[in-house]
Amino acid sequence: MTVTEARAHKANGQFPDGSMSPKIDAILKFLDAGGGTGVITNPQNLGRAMAGQTGTWIVPDKG
Repeated sequence: MTVTEARAHKANGQFPDGSMSPKIDAILKFLDAGGGTGVITNPQNLGRAMAGQTGTWIVPDKG
């Protein structure tokens, strides 16, 4: 999803506090500081996430 989509989902309460919300906040902060792409996954699935098979990916808005 894009940064704008992530912010909209967060504003709509789709990322619960104490669960996904802190992770989304961290990735948004990273991307706002110039980072390229962020992914949320667990250590066991890191390889699969890096291969694009799993995880929650957040990318900068195009434009």
